[in-house]
Amino acid sequence: MIDAPRPARPWGWLATLMSLGALPLSACEREVYDVADLQLDVAALLPADAEVIRVCVSDHGTLERGAGNGRVPFPGLRAGESILVSLDIYNADGALIASAGPAPLDAAAPYATTPLLDPGAPCVANGALAREDADSWLLALRFEE
Repeated sequence: MIDAPRPARPWGWLATLMSLGALPLSACEREVYDVADLQLDVAALLPADAEVIRVCVSDHGTLERGAGNGRVPFPGLRAGESILVSLDIYNADGALIASAGPAPLDAAAPYATTPLLDPGAPCVANGALAREDADSWLLALRFEE
């Protein structure tokens, strides 16, 4: 079997990067996730030794995820409520290395930016997520410089 050469697509790499969100369409406009109801941007790069991100949402509870690429979805928030979002970053040894927030978010102000701070006391949030049959919101967190 002979492999035919692939057609040249000089802009294919650009389309791929844009679809992954690596390149914003404008340097003057903040990229906003259309699929998220609320968005918190941390104005810093994710620390190189980050292993776990713990997100605390007032009256909704906490979520822990692997640090990955610094993008964390938090689904199941009760729709229409004002919230305070804090987060902690832990290294592989379980030591708290950085924190952010609290940052307020609600329907009137669904997007916010917060700085990355030196670690303080670990964030704590108690509460419950939305019922399965109720409307819920998705919170998107991301680190970007």
